Formats: sequence, C-alpha cells, structure tokens
Amino acid sequence: NNFNFGQNPEDQEQGRLRKESQDEEREKRKKKESPKETKGIPEGTIETKPFGKYADFASCVSANKGKRDPEAYCADLHKKITGKWPSEKALGAEENPLIPKEGEQMDEDKLRKVIVYLLKQNEKKLINLLERETGKDQLINVKDIGDLIKALKTLLGFDGLRQITNEVMRNTFVKGWDDAERQLDRNLMVNKGAITFIQDHTFNNIKGMTDEVTEDLRQELERGMMAGEGITKMKDRVKEVFDVGEVRAEAIARTETNRAEGHGRLQAFKSSGETDYLKKWITHFDDRTSAICKRLDGQTVGLNENFKDRTTGWAGPTHPSHVNCRSTVIYIPRETKEQKTRGEKIVNEELELELKEAEVEINEGKKDLLKRLKGDFDGRD
Repeated sequence: NNFNFGQNPEDQEQGRLRKESQDEEREKRKKKESPKETKGIPEGTIETKPFGKYADFASCVSANKGKRDPEAYCADLHKKITGKWPSEKALGAEENPLIPKEGEQMDEDKLRKVIVYLLKQNEKKLINLLERETGKDQLINVKDIGDLIKALKTLLGFDGLRQITNEVMRNTFVKGWDDAERQLDRNLMVNKGAITFIQDHTFNNIKGMTDEVTEDLRQELERGMMAGEGITKMKDRVKEVFDVGEVRAEAIARTETNRAEGHGRLQAFKSSGETDYLKKWITHFDDRTSAICKRLDGQTVGLNENFKDRTTGWAGPTHPSHVNCRSTVIYIPRETKEQKTRGEKIVNEELELELKEAEVEINEGKKDLLKRLKGDFDGRD
C-alpha cells in the first residue's frame, strides 16, 4: 500500500488520476518512438521517413544487401510509403535508370543508360571484391583470384535488364508502326509476334555482349595472375574491359532501336495488305558514311524483297545494314500501268515538241546561211 501523509482522500484521488494520465501518455510516446512494421511499411513514418525505419536511401540499401535487388527494394518501399517513386535527390546517389520515372521516354538513350549503369555497377562490385580479397597494394593471392575467376558468371548481375529492353523495343517498334499508319491513313492491329521477336533478338544481342565482357574479364584476370601483378594493375585491367563494354553498349542501343523502328514500319505495311508500295533505301551522307550504305543508297525493291549489296553479300528487308548504321528506308507508291502509260505518253509528247522546235531552228538557220552565201556570191567581181 502507498501512503500519502498530510493529504486528504480527495487530493489522493486526484493524484492517482494524474499519475494514470501520465502513464498513458508515456505509453503512447513509446509506441511512436518504436514503430512496428506492417507489411514492410513502418507505422507513423509516412511524412517524416520516406524510407521507413531507414534514415535515407543509402542506409536502406546497405541494410538490405542480402536481398536480390536492394536498390529496387528500397525504391519500392519509398513508393509504398509516399505513393511516389523516389526522386534523384531522395536517392542521394547517382541516378538509377532501372527505376522508372513518370513520363520518361523509353528509347535508345534509356536502353544505353541502363546497360552502361549495370556495367558500372558490376565494375564497382568486382573491384571491391578484388580489394577485399587482396588488400590494397599487395600481391594477388593465386588461390583467391582463382576462386574469383571461377565465380565471375555468378558474381556479375544484370537483373532488370530484360524488362527495360522489352519496354524500349516495344515502344520503338510501335513508333515505326505508327509512322506507317499515318502514311497509309489507316489504323492497323499491331503484330505482337513481331514485337516479341525483336525483343528476343535484342536481348540475345545484349546477353552476348555481357557474356563477352565476362570472358574478357576472365582472360585479363588470368593474365594478371600469371604475371604476378598487384591490385592496382589488376584493377586497371578490369576498368579497361568495362570501358570497352560501354562502347559496345552504346552501339547496341543505337543499332537495335534503329532495327526495331525499321521493322515496325515494314511489318505495318505488310499487315496492311497494300501491294502498290516499294521500299527505297536512303543513306545518311557525311564523312562517316560506310561504303555499304553508299552502295545501297537509292536502291528500290518490293515490300517482300531484300535490299542487296553485291560487294559484301549482305541482304536484308530493311535497315540497319551494319552496327551504328544511320540509314533509313522510305515507302513510295508503285506506279500503276495506267500511270506508267500516261507518263510515257507525256514524255513522248514533250520529246516530239522539242524535236519540232529543234527542226524549226535548224530550218531557220539554213535560210539564214543561204542568204549570207547568196550575198557573198553577188558581191564578187
């Protein structure tokens, strides 16, 4: 029992009520200070903590390294709490192109950024692993580097690339399709099978590039290991491989989006059932124009025929004819027999008129010459 000497029963009762009220307030504060997570979203953090119990994006990523894609997880957490994807400022680091932005264009530039970003992330990961295994400025431990080389394929990650590739290829294909619809002044059902084909083709090309990067890394690391190189030289080897990879990435993005746009337009014309159109190759001329595109310029073929270069043997239904190709293909109406006959008639009439005019000029010239000759003859002694 608690005794309060010197207080009457009424004062004691008021003191007890105040104490209960204070205890309730303390309990409420404790709950706010120690929020519990409900379905991954901390309570009471919507306005003050967009990344839940984590101070910022970097802290969230660091705490969730064990997840398959910690960056995507933290971005998704931000969206669940705030209703929006995190801004570049909220990310507090370099922009992650794998996180879509509202109204962002899914085009060649987007595909290039994603591939380059993933290459840079893998470069950082590999260099960090090298430093962790060996320590700075120390000679490479043969066993450690050997294990690292064997694990390259599993260490390098390209998660999220397929989704972005598919989206970019679909948008670019549809752009070409829309261009054809405008020219034909018709609405056509998009060929989904053709979109899937171009998506698979592009992703396989990118995967081939990443496989080449992995193989190049393996070879370079083995050369460095056999040469007994230190960590600094080994990192230089890694950076050189990834630099080349970035150049390849830009070439792939440019070439494959060009291909998707060209096939989108071609497939739309084919789907329309139109037969009175021809394809004409238009080359972009400057000091970087390739020899093959110079030869193809102006070549005109039917919708179902291939453009052909006799020198190299290349043949294809539309552009590109090579990596980084900047040529395009336009579609022109085929002349009907009636149009051709009318055109030939007009040409013949114009030639006939020109011949008559020339004949008149010749006759006038003859007359003038005869007059001069006669004058010369009459003036002789």
